Amino acid sequence: LPILFNDKKYRMFQISGDSMLPIPDKSWVIAEYIENLNQIKDGSAYIIVTEEDGIVFKVAYNQIRKRKNLLLKSLNTEYEPYEVPLSDVREVWKFCNYISAEIPETNLSTDELALSIVKLEEELKKIVFSF
Repeated sequence: LPILFNDKKYRMFQISGDSMLPIPDKSWVIAEYIENLNQIKDGSAYIIVTEEDGIVFKVAYNQIRKRKNLLLKSLNTEYEPYEVPLSDVREVWKFCNYISAEIPETNLSTDELALSIVKLEEELKKIVFSF
């Protein structure tokens, strides 16, 4: 891929599940190998290869100095954050980009959302007053 540098090590992982929505299930994540775990930056996304959970794609928070672990969070708020002991971490790959065959859903603008609410209120009034 032309966006990658020759002097770094990259790998592509296929993710599964909805824990990192809006990145869709079955997307391919391109990631750069991280040799020094102290380089993990709070709030950045990583592929973490662990002994216990296998391969996970999460937003990481570096707690190595204080607690000897990583705090991992999903973008999807339905999933609770959890800690992974450093002794369980085998490899870390920093998220660079992703490839997906799925076209993302469009998000309504604030104006479109407000207009939808107004229309719903009008329809509700018609229903209530027709009884």
